[in-house]
Amino acid sequence: MRTSFLIACVLIIHINANTQSIHLIKGSDKAEYFQVVSPEEAGFYSSCFRQLDTLCQGFIRDDKLPHLLVLVARHGKIAYFKEYGWNNIEQNRKLSKDDIFRIPSQTKPIVATGLMILFERGYFLLDDPVSKYIPEFKNPSVKLYPVASNDKKNTRPSNGEITIRHILSHSSGITYNIDNRAGKFKMPTFHSLDSITLKNIIPVIAAEPLEHDPGACWTYGLNMEVAGYLIELFSGQSLDQFLKENIFDPLGMKDTYFYLPAEKVGRLVELYAKKPGSNTWVDSLDTLARTFPVSGARSYFSGGAGLVGTIEDYARFCQMILNNGEFNNHRVLGRKTIELMRRNQIGEATLFESGDKFSLGYRLYSKNSTTLCGREGSEGSLEWGGMYFTQFLIDPVEDMIILIYTNTQSADKSIFAKCLNLIYSALK
Repeated sequence: MRTSFLIACVLIIHINANTQSIHLIKGSDKAEYFQVVSPEEAGFYSSCFRQLDTLCQGFIRDDKLPHLLVLVARHGKIAYFKEYGWNNIEQNRKLSKDDIFRIPSQTKPIVATGLMILFERGYFLLDDPVSKYIPEFKNPSVKLYPVASNDKKNTRPSNGEITIRHILSHSSGITYNIDNRAGKFKMPTFHSLDSITLKNIIPVIAAEPLEHDPGACWTYGLNMEVAGYLIELFSGQSLDQFLKENIFDPLGMKDTYFYLPAEKVGRLVELYAKKPGSNTWVDSLDTLARTFPVSGARSYFSGGAGLVGTIEDYARFCQMILNNGEFNNHRVLGRKTIELMRRNQIGEATLFESGDKFSLGYRLYSKNSTTLCGREGSEGSLEWGGMYFTQFLIDPVEDMIILIYTNTQSADKSIFAKCLNLIYSALK
């Protein structure tokens, strides 16, 4: 999995001379707004945003990207929001601000937040063993290395149980390399068109030996599928329904789904890849990746990779986290719970040798981060992205959120860093 996925969307809105409001959602009882202001009113230099605009136009002109959406907000107000390129090149349809993107691993922070809503309601404690609620996880085993392909005794008992804290911080030892795929239900790595549910695949994950003892280090894996199933167990609802009622509806995330309704299918951007041996963008040949939000059985709610949505929707979620659990008078989580979620949960371990830590659902930038984007973000910033190159950054020090979105399977990750360079340099 990529850690810093390219150009997730830089939360930035277009510069206007006069302060105005852009209608982003309509709540059940009243219209709600993100206020749009000039860069100067949000503490930026307009000249730097003009340079950002030139940079992004160049990405499209030079075929570095097929499309790009960038949004930047500071002090709860949008300072830059602009779209570039095409929703669909073949149909000559330009990208719109309200187009819908596949945001695979950006599903994870939302699911982590959903589980923490139930934490606040007293359903569990973070250090409860997962096996207390899902018995299949009792007495896990750990892989022995080197693994002999014909050796059936290549595991040992784990030194402890997997806890819910381990699941939310990716320190459980669960990986994406699930080998047990011969049973009745095939374990999807990311998406699925098959008629399966989280309940079907949880025993497959539980049966796989761990990469390491729980809590020993950080390993990216299928933890959020487990978190999603825990939400279903505790709430008695399907994951999609719980997230809709407790996060999407309160925040006005009206275009975020696991599977798109028919009337919104036309707003899904095309998923592109570079044509082999050329600089031309073509439709991805990965039919599953292209079509999972709109086809198939539509029954698998992947807690780690299943969501699609607009950049404005995810901006609302980011602003809620930045606002200590509230957005537009809707409370999702308490202030102390957000503070808990922002803390380092993996001790001395780090992510991908970057020096960064991991909280409950997010990369946590360290003081000396060496990750491509962490060199710009303030210490303590929260970040994550999706494998089709969507990205968000929540910077509490600067009171700022940045989102950058594209949907490709082949892009230069340095593009996101270049955008961040200009955004941070624009701060007064």
